[in-house]
Amino acid sequence: MRPHGLMLHHFKGGHHPDGQGAITANVLADIIEFMGPRNILSPQVWMEKAASKRLEPNDRCITLDDALLCQYDIA
Repeated sequence: MRPHGLMLHHFKGGHHPDGQGAITANVLADIIEFMGPRNILSPQVWMEKAASKRLEPNDRCITLDDALLCQYDIA
């Protein structure tokens, strides 16, 4: 494996409607479990390790773009 990041966008559930590529809180939990919670770094730590060429093969980062309300409510 190689270190990588995962950018998520839309989430659905509650009053947030389904849309193209939208995922639920349960799917997000499954993704985190699959990636291994201990492998997930904060964006800041991931970037610092990347800049200093210290990323490990299992290092992961999850980011959310656009500051959408569904991200705040669900993720």
